[in-house]
Amino acid sequence: MMVGCFKGKKAFYFVDMILLVCILVIFGFVSIVAYHFIGEINTDIQDDDDLSANTKDIVQDTTDRYPKYFDSFFVIVFVGLLVAVGLGAYMIRVFPALFWISLFIMVIFTFIVIVMNNLWFETLSESEFSVALQSFPMTMFIMDNFVWIMTMSGFLIAVLYFAKRNG
Repeated sequence: MMVGCFKGKKAFYFVDMILLVCILVIFGFVSIVAYHFIGEINTDIQDDDDLSANTKDIVQDTTDRYPKYFDSFFVIVFVGLLVAVGLGAYMIRVFPALFWISLFIMVIFTFIVIVMNNLWFETLSESEFSVALQSFPMTMFIMDNFVWIMTMSGFLIAVLYFAKRNG
């Protein structure tokens, strides 16, 4: 995954890690907010006497299945993007002395992850989202431990980036 202005640059995997964090936070946020609104729409449809029982059953079934699918999809996207960034970092040749600079960049990356994690919890901390949050247990586990997971992933990807033989 190459990013426009960083094409061919040796430090682009840090940009990929930041994009990974943004994609995960946005995807998780949109999934939970959408489920909240789908739940409200489902309630209105179930209360409507003009709709048939078959229509109500279909909408209820879709509402019940939504969290399971999107919660699993979040984990698949999370793991897939981590593997993709790790493989991309492994395939780039770099000078090993730059490892110390990457540690400084990891501090910046960790700060960005902390900000994104706080944004996640501040936005979804309202009581109206509490039912929706409980319906996404895997997403919430990842987001509860997001700073640690992403910091350790970033460090391991930095190791992959530098721990290979040139030749």
